[in-house]
Amino acid sequence: MTNRIQHRRDNYAAWIASNPVLAAGEAGYETGTGKHKIGDGSTAWKSLPYAADAYEKERPRAGRGAVMFSLDDNRAQNVELVALHEALGQKITLAITSSWVDQTDRLTSAQILDYHKRGHEIANHTTTHANYTGISAAARQTETDTCSQFIFNLTGRWPSTFVYPFGAWNAASNQELYTRFRSWAMTCSATTDLPLLYQLGDTFPWFYRLDLDNPLNLDRAKELIRMAAYSPIIVSFYTHWTDQSGTMTKAQYQSIAQVAYDLNVPCVLPRDVFGQESRVADPSFEVAGLPNWLPTKTGAATTGRVSVTPDVGLSGAYAAALTATNPDTAQVSQAVQVSPGTWRISGRVKQDTGAVLTTNDFGVQMKYRNADETVLSSQTLYPTLSAIGVWARFQIDVTVPAGARFGWLGFLNAPGATRGGTLHVDHVDIRPIEQGSLG
Repeated sequence: MTNRIQHRRDNYAAWIASNPVLAAGEAGYETGTGKHKIGDGSTAWKSLPYAADAYEKERPRAGRGAVMFSLDDNRAQNVELVALHEALGQKITLAITSSWVDQTDRLTSAQILDYHKRGHEIANHTTTHANYTGISAAARQTETDTCSQFIFNLTGRWPSTFVYPFGAWNAASNQELYTRFRSWAMTCSATTDLPLLYQLGDTFPWFYRLDLDNPLNLDRAKELIRMAAYSPIIVSFYTHWTDQSGTMTKAQYQSIAQVAYDLNVPCVLPRDVFGQESRVADPSFEVAGLPNWLPTKTGAATTGRVSVTPDVGLSGAYAAALTATNPDTAQVSQAVQVSPGTWRISGRVKQDTGAVLTTNDFGVQMKYRNADETVLSSQTLYPTLSAIGVWARFQIDVTVPAGARFGWLGFLNAPGATRGGTLHVDHVDIRPIEQGSLG
């Protein structure tokens, strides 16, 4: 007589619901996914690793991408969606509008803090959910900074990701964010031509997210995740809630997260994989003594840090001060990593009261070096100055030569004959031209 052995088996949802403790050596098979777990006699099903996980961790993953999920507007129903992701072992981002916390049908402070402690990312979604294209720069600054302060006071960590309400943004609002966040999120429509796929390792500070409120995006979202299963790309999604008029159902939303789980596509956080800190250390000259900047001066010229009111919408309370009278010069510079191609340098400059300077007195300089620090070439360009006491935004493009690995980025006050005064320089930035202009 033939003996047949059958392992315990059930689908994913049933295993999660019952959450049994398998006996030591007992196997449990998950129908639908083909995965199985081996019990140890004490660990409940949800905490027990899959038997294939050890192999997966050792297997090269160079060809695999990742997925990001975020929940916007801190709605109370997010509790159900976070639980759904946690059951799949997925970390997600909660984009918080701070004035809505502890309000009816919204998440509480205690819940948000608990999610932070459990490893989910808490992102800035403004203070009142304002449309950033319809308010002033000063109002945007208040919206952004008040929400960040709320998140820091609650969690002890400054948010590194910002999410635009309504998907509404413009170049000015992006410039205001670049020293505050590593990355910020845009929104894509169901038919958008904007990019949704990013190579792992990209350093673009902004990324686009596909709307999972919209049931028309159900199949598209699953296809993007399937692409991430065999390509080193990142795909990103967001939703506000489910089971509302015109939205996906919870079951539909779960099926998207399930595809990522079934295909072993890692669920990652923007703070871990997207954007990077500014290539310039201390780009707004906030650190006392300017230890990241090398001062160079001749004669009676001086360099230093001075208290200022920054250009409207920008953060910080200080700027670099370069004071010189012909024939002396004052300069601050630092080494930044670059690669061959076109790069964009941008920032703010202002003539202090009493300055007698012209446009050709303020210079932006790049000195290119190769890996062994051999000087390759240099460029000095002269942005336009505004009237005395008025911040001017400058933007110049430079061509990094072949073989260059870093450059000395410098800002100098070199007055012409009979001229002199003080220049304030603030919020400087350098990045590949395809990443836009932020300083």
